Amino acid sequence: MSLAGDSIRGSATRGGLIDRRPRHLDLIERYSEQIPEALMADGFDEALIGRAFRGGEPILIYDYEKFVGVLTDRDGMDREEALEHMEFNVVGAVVKGGPLFMEE
Repeated sequence: MSLAGDSIRGSATRGGLIDRRPRHLDLIERYSEQIPEALMADGFDEALIGRAFRGGEPILIYDYEKFVGVLTDRDGMDREEALEHMEFNVVGAVVKGGPLFMEE
């Protein structure tokens, strides 16, 4: 069960209890064996939103705004610095098998 806009996902477990943990932890667990760790954005787990395929190979999808949020909250960048960093150092980096960044 997932609530729209909620990053906490509930799932049934033994005994009828609900397991509540951040959705990105489920995604990391699910995809970690399929996608080399080198292609995961280190320290940006909470921005992970899913998986896609490029040329038949799995790649991770990150939420652009959540990624920017990590840069501002964790790294102390202001929004303008974080957006510039994203464009030149993250989105602009050409890495085979690198992630996609989605904006709403």
